Amino acid sequence: VQTCALPILLRTLAVLLGLCNMATMMGQALFVKYASDELGVTGAAYGVLLAIMSAGSIAGGLLGDRVASRWGVTGTVVVPYAMFGIASLAMGIWTNVPVAVVASAATSIAGTVWNVSTVSLRQRLIPSHLFGRVNSAYRFLGTGFITVGAAIGGFVAKSHGYSMPFTLGGVIILAALAIGIRPVLSYGRGYAEPATPAPPSLVALPPMPTKQRRAPLSAAARSTAARPSVSSWNGWNCFGGSIASPMMLADSIDRKSTRL
Repeated sequence: VQTCALPILLRTLAVLLGLCNMATMMGQALFVKYASDELGVTGAAYGVLLAIMSAGSIAGGLLGDRVASRWGVTGTVVVPYAMFGIASLAMGIWTNVPVAVVASAATSIAGTVWNVSTVSLRQRLIPSHLFGRVNSAYRFLGTGFITVGAAIGGFVAKSHGYSMPFTLGGVIILAALAIGIRPVLSYGRGYAEPATPAPPSLVALPPMPTKQRRAPLSAAARSTAARPSVSSWNGWNCFGGSIASPMMLADSIDRKSTRL
């Protein structure tokens, strides 16, 4: 990928992420009401539905690296994004429990695969001296639209019911993919690396100091260390500058009262 094409790819991914989060949150912000009023799922059944969504995220995390290495950058960006839109549309059109379960699990899997692919790609594309600024701007676009989507979803649900935000969100996601797929296919297909380097902020960290073994104490030294005198207690003791334990303090006070 040419250097001039990298900003286009990063901007496209950032806008796609922001629109996807906005459209997804239109329905997810009202998921409790959607499950209770549209699906009739309440109580323990709602907990099971959330557990299925969590299981999908775990499965996506386990499969994300393999899928990314097999499908490449374009596959792990386009396919999960399309799954977001299709799953949201399905939950809005067919309001029944089996569809909601499958769509929720698919969304969780696709979300984890998307994150694995785009985050690692972002680490490779952004220059080291610009990583913090570009990454923060990218995340601002990605998370800033979440509140906007939640607000829009509330207004839409009030007028058209709790399934309409999912339908509208699915339409927005698929429309965004149709517009943004060209630069992703053009620039993403030509860029792929076998390994993902660590973020620049972690590369320059100094190595951790190695722990040195202390020489063994003699019997007299161990006895002295095990039973400190009252004079050594002043809130801090001689054991590495740490605060003395309550048992050590009680033991010292007890021995002092015995001498008196």
